[in-house]
Amino acid sequence: MVNTRTHIGALAATAFVGCFLPIIAAHAQPPGFCGAHEDPFVCTARNQTSPPTAGESTFIGVLRGPLGTTEAKLLVAGRTICTQLSAGASGQYVATEVGAYLGIDRRAGGQVLEEAVQDICPGVHVS
Repeated sequence: MVNTRTHIGALAATAFVGCFLPIIAAHAQPPGFCGAHEDPFVCTARNQTSPPTAGESTFIGVLRGPLGTTEAKLLVAGRTICTQLSAGASGQYVATEVGAYLGIDRRAGGQVLEEAVQDICPGVHVS
């Protein structure tokens, strides 16, 4: 004998999930996507895992000693600076953010920003 309740319950569950699959698929983000409320430094660390370029290596070499931080953290900072500036963020905003990320003041963050623009993303405009 077939249990009608089991079939109806399974059918209802399938219909319920089926209703939400298009919504879930519509909100799925492509690889490398950073949400508006996501920390940009965390996002950069997660999505940009390639080895440093020559410019990035220069940036790290110039700043590693004076800032006393890791190469990985400097690489994330430099890449994030370039990404944010390329997206139109103001230099003052980015300097403040990178200062907070590296544990330095905004003025020093501005110097890190200038070094990143010089070594990593020379074509980027700072506003």
